[in-house]
Amino acid sequence: MSGPPLIPSSCVRRHLQGRCFTVPFGLIAAGQATIEVERSRFHALALPVSSHETFLDDLARRREAIREASHHVWAWRMGPASHRYSDDGEPRGTGGRPLLDLLERRNLVGVGIIVSRIFGGRLLGRPRLLRTFAHAGLIALNAAPLARCRSPPPISLGA
Repeated sequence: MSGPPLIPSSCVRRHLQGRCFTVPFGLIAAGQATIEVERSRFHALALPVSSHETFLDDLARRREAIREASHHVWAWRMGPASHRYSDDGEPRGTGGRPLLDLLERRNLVGVGIIVSRIFGGRLLGRPRLLRTFAHAGLIALNAAPLARCRSPPPISLGA
């Protein structure tokens, strides 16, 4: 087998905390996490993404699976110049951008994160909301097995 070997996710997790990587990483499989803050539940999913269209399909399935969620915040990254994110009705900059920052800091490519929030009746405020979305995304990323990318994934931005 040619190309770089797969790196065990436990090894990568130890080195991800606060570090920047020059070698791009991707996900082998999806990772999930659920956290609860002030009675609001945050269901996070980190998944491999091959194109914008496939990510939108995954997002639609997630919306269908978690119908009671009031917001489905997301971000995906295919490379340094190819990324998108959405706060989906949450206060601007509190959801999608922090998730994209997670992907950029870890140099993850071909990866998307969706965090679905089921509102628990209490407002968290912008700073706490930002931290909670980022924390949920981080836990989902840590639950997903990582591998060093052999070559950049194909980019398809769609219409």
